Amino acid sequence: MADNRVAYIDGLRAIAIIAVVGYHAGVPGFSGGFVGVDVFFVISGYLIINHIVAELAAGKFSFAQFYARRTIRLLPPLLVMIAVTLPVAAILLVSPYEWQWYGASAAAAALSVSNIYFLSKQGYFDIDAYEKPLLHTWSLSVEEQFYLVVPLLLMLCFVLAKRMKANPYKVLAAAGALVFIASLAGSIRYSGGERNYAFYLTHWRAWEFAAGGMLGFLGAAITARQKTTATLAGIAGIALVFLSIVLLRDGVAYPSYLAVIPVIGTALAIYAGRTHPDSLPARLLSPAPLVWIGLLSYSWYLWHWPLISFARIAQFGEAWLARDIAMAALALLFAWFSYRLVELPARRWRERSDLRRIGARVFATGVAACIALAALTGGAARYAYVKARENPLVATSSDDLVAQSACPQELCGASNGLRGALVGDSHSDRFLAVMTRETARYGIALVPRKTLAETKEDFAVVVFRWSTLRAAGLHHLDQLEKYLPALAADGRRVLIIGPVPEYPWKGVNCLMRAERFGYPMDRCAVPRAKVDAERQAAVARLLRATAGNPNVRYAEPVGLFCDARLCRPYTNGAALMADENHITVPYGADWLYYNFRNDFWWVMSRTDRGTTSTK
Repeated sequence: MADNRVAYIDGLRAIAIIAVVGYHAGVPGFSGGFVGVDVFFVISGYLIINHIVAELAAGKFSFAQFYARRTIRLLPPLLVMIAVTLPVAAILLVSPYEWQWYGASAAAAALSVSNIYFLSKQGYFDIDAYEKPLLHTWSLSVEEQFYLVVPLLLMLCFVLAKRMKANPYKVLAAAGALVFIASLAGSIRYSGGERNYAFYLTHWRAWEFAAGGMLGFLGAAITARQKTTATLAGIAGIALVFLSIVLLRDGVAYPSYLAVIPVIGTALAIYAGRTHPDSLPARLLSPAPLVWIGLLSYSWYLWHWPLISFARIAQFGEAWLARDIAMAALALLFAWFSYRLVELPARRWRERSDLRRIGARVFATGVAACIALAALTGGAARYAYVKARENPLVATSSDDLVAQSACPQELCGASNGLRGALVGDSHSDRFLAVMTRETARYGIALVPRKTLAETKEDFAVVVFRWSTLRAAGLHHLDQLEKYLPALAADGRRVLIIGPVPEYPWKGVNCLMRAERFGYPMDRCAVPRAKVDAERQAAVARLLRATAGNPNVRYAEPVGLFCDARLCRPYTNGAALMADENHITVPYGADWLYYNFRNDFWWVMSRTDRGTTSTK
């Protein structure tokens, strides 16, 4: 975020940060507050690109000076924030998974690549946003990558203009338009999906910076008619930004073409202020409270999300609007301290220093500080991760269960040469290790399958997330009803594992946090009645699909987790659930195999001597 102080620009910054904070705190009316980041990108493009262009045109630009300015402006508050999160994490984070995520994200944030890190983790096993205290640094990484590249590109435009004997501003305008069009096209093409490349990657956000940068190539308007046009454009621009904040929603493919609305709105507001500083839009954006918030916008952005995230983590992920608003307000206080104690001293030191002479050393020092902090946070998180894995909740051995689950030779000894299939989604993946181990004992070839349609083996163990609350669950049930008769024909046996209970918290995280803060383990349990209600429709369809076929068995796991009152994600001091609905490996998988061993022996053997374990 640039540091040029212009009142209406600070007002735009204030609107952007209020939108982002309101969105993250869950304040009603801020459903599209994520567009605040787009506003920041346009502002940065306008200020930074035109500052560099002015210095290049005057022959005064210095790479060392530019990178030193950015280093002094951005890194001290950022590195202080990351460093402060480490001791807070030591108090609040408990599980290996939490430390694994925190350590990697802290190192990535310090090295300005957290956008790439968070993109790489998107997918089915991504964790909730509130569990990532440094998630907000993705946009800072995008900006920092922009700052690294844009001076080189702008200088290249000036070199080309000189060689072509062309007006450099025409070359810049053409290059800006090309970047805008190509980047916007890519943003639309690559928005959404399992991994949202357009959201996180700098080159698909470049059109937003270019939109701001190209404003500087417009001539200054002086006529009354042009001032009227600028005023109307500015009012329309402010309206577009506000409409984006209020009307956009989570779940849409973003940025895509939707980001054009806040981007064009921000550009129009800047155009109005640049063209006519006394215009109505400029005055609307310049009241003292907005300007003050704009001054604190960078620090407020840095602090608001870690406080909201850590507060929610401390309360087991439970949403609470009043708490999150309080954290946002506390973050504003932190921002004021950061501005007074970190940003202002750094700025004053920069103003009295000869950055042309010492710029390279300043930048190198900043890079060294980033590397050192990445090593510190990454190393500390790795140590905490190793220690957390020693907790009996996740370290309890399943050796006894494995020993007691060995199939008798008279059953499975005759199974040599059979081919079996483990069919399912990520829930079957949790059984893969135990099934591979057990089938290997008896010369059975195991084939993992993702669909019932492709399953042709001698027997099959089927494990899906069957919940009918999800579209995928309905699809799996439809496929089972369609393919099960053929799958269980010709003597082929099929064992179907029913749905495990689902919890509102990640099992391991919840259990270890309850242990840390002195809560009973049942803090992580859910009422049996709630679980039964959620499973009822799926279980009814599974029972109908499997009834009356001697080659099919249905194993009902709910009784292993639940008594008449509660369903628990643990047993005998060991965690059974890794997250909300996946069992732990190896303990949870071995424990379920042990409890259903007769059914597994039945499906893996040629002799039917087991008993169905429905509970």
